[in-house]
Amino acid sequence: MPLYFEATHTGVQPGDLDGNQGRGRYLFVPGSDSRARKMADRFDDVVVRPSGRGHTLYLGTLPGDAGPVDVGVISTGMGAPSAEIILTELLHMGGRRFMRVGTCGSLQPERVLPGELVVALAAVRDESTSLRYAPPEVPSVGDLLAVRALEAACADLGLGHHVGMVHSKDAFWAREFGHGPLRAEHAAYLQMLTDNGVLATEMEVSVLYTLAACFDQQVRAQGQRVRAGAVVMVIGEPSAYDDRDAEIAAHTEGLIEAALAAAVRWDALERA
Repeated sequence: MPLYFEATHTGVQPGDLDGNQGRGRYLFVPGSDSRARKMADRFDDVVVRPSGRGHTLYLGTLPGDAGPVDVGVISTGMGAPSAEIILTELLHMGGRRFMRVGTCGSLQPERVLPGELVVALAAVRDESTSLRYAPPEVPSVGDLLAVRALEAACADLGLGHHVGMVHSKDAFWAREFGHGPLRAEHAAYLQMLTDNGVLATEMEVSVLYTLAACFDQQVRAQGQRVRAGAVVMVIGEPSAYDDRDAEIAAHTEGLIEAALAAAVRWDALERA
């Protein structure tokens, strides 16, 4: 499999993803372009690579103790199939460090509360896209350096957070909200996840972690590593908020701050 090819769905160009002494840019991969733009607003020295499909790549730097940290952000869209397209293009174009920055629903509503963050140690692979790369027996696990950096960043910022398993699904309305004739099956499945300690449900972490593991294996012969982490913010039901839009916006600021701080910490851990 070639390591480089022409990206057709993103604006990425050869060399865009290089940096950080050969480790590559730390790439934030939120689901939405609006969150990507908000993150890029915090970068220094911003360069924009437009995409006709709404997956615009924003490149820049963040200040670090040892000098600027090369970063980038691009939306993956919603769900594992869209994420697989974008992530695969980034991987082929040299992307080696990834951090999902997204949203989720709580599977432990008594202790994992709206506005809190979940650092994904691993993901339940309840979607079919990652199954095109590995059978279900192969776990989907995040990079421990990324997890450590995210947990420390959340703690330093005083943000409510949890570290553990998340659930990645491929049917938003059916699986999580019981739409359709299989509602009883979906409810029983989610209860099983709750009973097994899974913290939250979202749609992209499992394919990110699976792709990272596959490509990591491919590039080790070149002395490279692919690493990935994820942090997701709990979105509650409308009744969970006094002012839903304002509270979600405020919590999103915390999510972004945690992700940016974690990237700088992650870079420091890799330099050590």
